[in-house]
Amino acid sequence: MDVAVKETAICIVDETGAICSEGKVPSHPEDLVRVLTDPAWALERIGLEAGLLSPWLFSGLAEAGLPVTCIETRHTKAFLKAQPNKSDRIDARGIAQMMRVNLSRPVHVKTLPSQKRRALLTARKLLQEKAIAIDNDIRGLLRNFVLKVGMVGAVKFAHPHPRAYRSIHAANGRFAMGSAVLLRDDFDGTGLRQLARQTKDANQARRLLALATNYDGGSRSDAARIGSVTLQIVRDWVLRFNERGPTGW
Repeated sequence: MDVAVKETAICIVDETGAICSEGKVPSHPEDLVRVLTDPAWALERIGLEAGLLSPWLFSGLAEAGLPVTCIETRHTKAFLKAQPNKSDRIDARGIAQMMRVNLSRPVHVKTLPSQKRRALLTARKLLQEKAIAIDNDIRGLLRNFVLKVGMVGAVKFAHPHPRAYRSIHAANGRFAMGSAVLLRDDFDGTGLRQLARQTKDANQARRLLALATNYDGGSRSDAARIGSVTLQIVRDWVLRFNERGPTGW
């Protein structure tokens, strides 16, 4: 049998090598069992090449009492290499002849319960690795604020000391970008542009022109583009401007 994802090519030969029957059936154990248990055939050996579907098909055929053997892939490939053409039907013929002369090399197939346990252990190991990675990432992030994470349980982290909350809030005030800050209302865009023309400090003129864009209805992104700075720097400019005025920064 030459197994593919959708269909499996089947070839049955007699003891002289003559083809008795061949065809294609869906790659499902029930369909294969229905064809191979035909009373017209007294099958002595059934060759199934090792592959992705071989454990599933092997288990179904073995449970039906068929003399199935899972054969080694590289050995089968070397045997079929002598054929001039390659197709599913021709490969099925080659595997049938190999089984007839008993030149196959069998391989062990794990049982379905064993495969289920292996899949369960693999998934468990993956979840453990992800949980440890998240734990380490959180510890690394909080370490920047001089915070230590205690013992970690299955549901939550240990309750931190109240002083840790105050440290987090202080860090948020220093590093995090909060809500938008409005400009003071005793200036306008025209006045800032006039001040920008009068000043001899190029950096101050750039800051004033950027904030004038906000007064005229532009966004902070527009101001950042005019000032060639980031949004955080524009926010700092607004805070200093509101506190000190146009000449204090």
